Amino acid sequence: SSDFAGALRDYERALALLPRSAQLHCNRAAALIKLARSREARAACRASLELEPTYAKAVARAAQVELLCGDLDAAKRLYERLRWMSAGVGANANASAENAERATAGLRQATEAEAAIASGESLLR
Repeated sequence: SSDFAGALRDYERALALLPRSAQLHCNRAAALIKLARSREARAACRASLELEPTYAKAVARAAQVELLCGDLDAAKRLYERLRWMSAGVGANANASAENAERATAGLRQATEAEAAIASGESLLR
């Protein structure tokens, strides 16, 4: 079992020293996700992307958080952005393939969630 609360404390201490680290904000978001603190994770992802808008891991994590928060439109936009980024010229081929797969899987999840919501709404009518 991992100590996500301890990891969160470590990331927060590191951010006190390096507040402009997109990677630290993104890693803090990961710990917050594991602690089921999605709203705080959303803010950490936004901070990461403000510092480094092309940081693919932060885009992927932000999409994951939006999905967890139920904002399917935002999740889909972020997954589309990740897919677009993975097709970039000169990008690392392995990372690009991994990001493209992550984007495709995330888009599938968001679409399935939308369908489930629509199905539930139609049952209520």
